[in-house]
Amino acid sequence: MGKIICVIGNKGGTGKTTLSHMLAHGLGLFGMRAVAVLTDELRDNLSKVNRTYLPFDARSPDQLAVAAARLRATEGWIGVIDGGGNRPEIDRKLAAMADLVLLPFRDSHEDMRTVSRDLEQFPQAWALPSQWPTNLWAANVATRSIDSQMAIHKDRILAGHVHDVFPYDRARRFIHKIQGKDSAQISAEMAPVEEPVDVRPEGPEVHDQGVLSGFATGGVDAGG
Repeated sequence: MGKIICVIGNKGGTGKTTLSHMLAHGLGLFGMRAVAVLTDELRDNLSKVNRTYLPFDARSPDQLAVAAARLRATEGWIGVIDGGGNRPEIDRKLAAMADLVLLPFRDSHEDMRTVSRDLEQFPQAWALPSQWPTNLWAANVATRSIDSQMAIHKDRILAGHVHDVFPYDRARRFIHKIQGKDSAQISAEMAPVEEPVDVRPEGPEVHDQGVLSGFATGGVDAGG
């Protein structure tokens, strides 16, 4: 059975589409079989040529159902579904089918208030800082904003420090270990590590288009 990650949130412009493709690309670099599932009708479909993952056009309800069913029936695949913004009904539908829900948010009070409401609505969801400031002063201000705006949800934010938002080694451990863990276990495992982590790809060759296109066999057009 494959796994489904949904990147949703009622606030637009938080980087959901970028995050979805980055996650799928990163999974591909790790040698995993990943699909980036497009549901936003305002976005253009993408070609699968020269990608480490498979873009899948699911902008219609029928194609979304096909993508979800095929992911569930295909061992070893991970689907990352881009929910788009300002679509609460779609968000609820996607969250219901997901193994993991990610809610990206920026360093504005409006984003933090919105993601806090989304965290209350989706108890299995995790907030993920997105497009975070790199300037030290601005980053410190953003941290204080999280302390004041999201104090009750701090254990559900996937970042150890604003200067160290979801680094590569923790991303790998997160993907492997997220299932079946409670928030305390996951928070402990996401703590920074001192030892180097081997991030060389495992499994299928990441540029093997034959492997990637195998997800779309059986008459399903993946787009592109």
